[in-house]
Parts: sequence; C-alpha cells; structure tokens
Amino acid sequence: MAGSDNSTTSRAPSTSATKAQGKSNSTAPSTASNGSKDESGKTFNTLSTVESAKIYLIEKGLATTGQEYTPTSLSTTLIQIAQSATATPKTVKESIRAVAILLQDLTDKKTADAILTYITIGLSSQFDKLQKTSEKISESSDSLKNTSSKIHSATSNLEYESERLTKCVDELHVDTHKLILNIEAATSELPTASTPHPIASTEMNMPIPSTATYASILQSQHPPDHLTTIARSKNQTHQVLVDVAPGAVTNGLQSLDKATLVSKANTALDLMGMLAEDKPSNSSFLAARRLKNGGVVYDMSSPAAAAWLKSKDVMKAFLESFGEFVPVTLDLENANACAEIEKDNNLPPLSILSAKWIKPISAEDIKKKKKNSLSGTTITNIGTPGTPAAKAAKSIKRFFSPIQNT
Repeated sequence: MAGSDNSTTSRAPSTSATKAQGKSNSTAPSTASNGSKDESGKTFNTLSTVESAKIYLIEKGLATTGQEYTPTSLSTTLIQIAQSATATPKTVKESIRAVAILLQDLTDKKTADAILTYITIGLSSQFDKLQKTSEKISESSDSLKNTSSKIHSATSNLEYESERLTKCVDELHVDTHKLILNIEAATSELPTASTPHPIASTEMNMPIPSTATYASILQSQHPPDHLTTIARSKNQTHQVLVDVAPGAVTNGLQSLDKATLVSKANTALDLMGMLAEDKPSNSSFLAARRLKNGGVVYDMSSPAAAAWLKSKDVMKAFLESFGEFVPVTLDLENANACAEIEKDNNLPPLSILSAKWIKPISAEDIKKKKKNSLSGTTITNIGTPGTPAAKAAKSIKRFFSPIQNT
C-alpha cells in the first residue's frame, strides 16, 4: 500500500508539470499543429477504401504484394504493429485503421457469399420448377399443334366433301332437268289414240247387252287382297291400343277374358266423368283382342270415338281411370285375392289389409254376383296413411270406390 501511495505522489508533479507545460505551450504559434491536422486528415481520407488500406500496409512493410487477406493474416499484422518499437503513434493508428478496413471487407464478403449461396439455392429450386413448367408448356404446345393440325385437316376434308356434295347436287339437278325435258319430248312424240270404231251387233253375231251381266260385275270388283287391305284399314279406324306401360313386364290383363276386358274399359270410360264431356255420342267399347306382348286392341263403336280417345290428354285421363294392374273382378272367397292384387301392383305384402262388399250380396245383381264384379265392392284398410305402401296403393284404391248398381 505504501508503494501505491509513493507512486501516486510521484505522479502529481508530473501532472502539474504537464498542465503547466500545456499552458506555456498554449501561447505558441499553431502553425505546426495545423499542419499535422491537415496531414492526419489527408491520411484519414486516403485510408477509406480496401485498395488504399492494402497499399498502406505494403508501404509500411506490414504486408506483401499479392498477399491473400484472411482473419489469421490480419491478426498477425496487428501483432506486428503492437510489437513494433519504432512505429510512431500515428503509424500505429493508421495501420490499425487499415487492418480494420480489411476486416470489414472480409465480413462484407462473407455476408455477400452467404446471401449469394442462399439466393443460388433458392433460385436453383425455382429454376427446376420453372424448367419442369417449361417442359409441360412445350408438351402442351406440341399437343396443341397436333390438335390444330388435325382440325385443319378435318376442316379441309369437310370443305372438300362439301364442295363435292354441292357438285353432286348440281349435277343431279341438271340430270333431273334433262330427264324432264326428255320425258316431255317423248310424250309429245307419242301418237294420239283414235276413238275405236264401235262394233255392230251384226258383226259379232250376238246382241249387245243393255244391262251389266254377273260376269261383268265380277270383273269390275276389286281383287281379294285389295278388299282385305280396305277392310283392315277400315277396322283400324275403330281400334284403340292399350299397351304395356314403359318399364313394366306385364299390365295384368292376360288373365282377363274378352268380356271382362270390354267391361273394364267401359267402366274406365264412365269414371272419366267431367273429362269425357266432349266425347262423341254413343261412345263405347265393343270388343277386345289380346296381343302377344300383353297389350290389348279395343274396337270402339265409331271412328270418331276412337279418334277422340287417341288424343293425348284424353288418353292420359282414360288410362288413369283404367287403372294399370287393377282387375275388374274379385273373388272374395279366395284367400289369396288381395295378395294377387299386391303382387300385380308391386305393393309390399299385407298392404291391403281387408276387402269386403259395400252392400249385401243379396242386393247385388245376379249376373254380376256370378262374375264377382267389383262394381259393388270396395277395398278398405290399405296400409297406414302416409306410408309408402299407402302411397303406392293410392293408384288402385280409387277403382274400388262404391258404385251403385241398379
């Protein structure tokens, strides 16, 4: 501790002397100090670039020409500056500044290299994607060229065919015109038939009949084939076809006899009600003929009745009343009667829960009782309201509504 006090005491005069010297020198001319400031400022401005720093270190013997500057070599240069005994403070200061400039340059280069590497990697991946996209675009362009070529070829062929067709039509028109002219010319050249000279009865040694004979009547009649065609055409004007519904395998009419088919059609005609107000008078079905595909050909009372029923709206209303798959007879004593109706109508089993006569059997007409006609029956309890079975049975339920028999 004493050494420290002595050291501190010995420094005090030096400090005072320095201050006194400073005060005494303050009155001296400032020419020298201004000169050194100018020189220092000049050096400071000179050592502002990497090249100037390299040149300065070479001039001071701290580096060699062509030397590669690295952190290690610059550290060695700093050690040399620190160990130099002859270097002035100004030289040390400027040398350190030169080394600092080179170190900053190395840092900038590393940063630039890192940025360049990052950019290179990023651009490389993007370049690969761009190259793939370019290849796809090239392939699409080639495909488009091929398609365009095909379209052009097809267009050319179409134009050629169109021209050829136009030429053929023109040639046909010319040939037709020539043919008409030739026919007219040939017709005009034909000799005119003269009126035949009547043959006298005396020339034939037979009397001229005054009235038609049986033989002449037979000769004037149409051949049998022609008569059949005329009769068939006349019959077709009375006929109406009730065919199988599209998508259905059968229409449930195969099991009905012809009389039942006629009765069923006339019942449907009556059920049309207001929709049949414009029907011709005395319109009715007279006969029925089943076809192999399940359809039925009906003969109506007149061609007008058949034509009226064939119209689109009328036929639609008739078929709704006709009731596809709905029979017009029912044997209530048959336990499977309801099941057969369900099967014919594609209804779920047990959709029809019960069937009964609307009025007592004794009140039914004797003939209709023998035929088990549905005109006096009804079907009740057709499933639960709102269920698919009830909705499916809706189309047949209306045909079992009460009909008063007289």
